[in-house]
Amino acid sequence: MEKVLTIAAALDLETLEPYSKLLPDGHQGCEIISPSPPADASCDKITDKFDCICTYNRQPINRLITPASALIDSDNIGFRHIALTMSYDELRTYLFKFGIGSSTKVELSGESTGLLKESEYWNYADQAVYSYGHGYQATPLQTISAIATVANEGMRMQPYLVQKVTDSEGRTTKFLILVLSIK
Repeated sequence: MEKVLTIAAALDLETLEPYSKLLPDGHQGCEIISPSPPADASCDKITDKFDCICTYNRQPINRLITPASALIDSDNIGFRHIALTMSYDELRTYLFKFGIGSSTKVELSGESTGLLKESEYWNYADQAVYSYGHGYQATPLQTISAIATVANEGMRMQPYLVQKVTDSEGRTTKFLILVLSIK
């Protein structure tokens, strides 16, 4: 689900459009992300000298990859290329605006803020893995709230807990439910 946050940030920043050509010829199922890898480097011969990211099945995609197709295919390599259209600070700012790395302020004791490093401490691998939702920590509530923000045209609403509802005739139904408002 966190891939939605990366594509929403890039679209809002206008660093790409839904059908921009990310990878015109596709990819081989894995891609070296280390800067300046050796000439003979390959994701088939993984060493501690360079890093690779792969699709879930390591299968090549031999067609144009756009942001839309990367989202449809849940393509980690495609999302890395979406992240490359933004600076570390731009991507981190959007993740934080979506609520990653901060409290939702729901009235639950002990709520975790998750973990999202400051962009000054990011490197190429952080940018790659953050682009598809790995590497940082988010609570399920933060994730739901972030996705609701995208659905709500970028407006983040305060989630709250409802313990009971009383109808117009005074009947009360008790329960505990989380409500994410839409503007």
